[in-house]
Amino acid sequence: MTNSNTKVEVLAGMVFLCLCHVAYIAFVFFIPLFLEGFNILSDDNTYLVLIIWVIGISGIGIFQLLYAVPFYFHFRKKSHPELAKGVAIMAGLTLLLNGGCFIFLSI
Repeated sequence: MTNSNTKVEVLAGMVFLCLCHVAYIAFVFFIPLFLEGFNILSDDNTYLVLIIWVIGISGIGIFQLLYAVPFYFHFRKKSHPELAKGVAIMAGLTLLLNGGCFIFLSI
């Protein structure tokens, strides 16, 4: 494989995981709305929506392991190691940025 194709494939893996992060954030945003639609959340639990959003967004560095690790192994198994590298790079960046922001906000 040529060097330019390698870079493009690594970048494609990074973009793929970014799109997974966007889908995760949309999922976290719509969970409380879904629960309210089925009357699972009552008026007494108004802070539960905020708690779900804060935990979901602040924990993306950890929760991403639920989808990043399987995608990594899937791409490695399907002989796309460069895509797997891109997924691993973006997962590491997300984890580091999330941890750094968490430490910054907790000071």
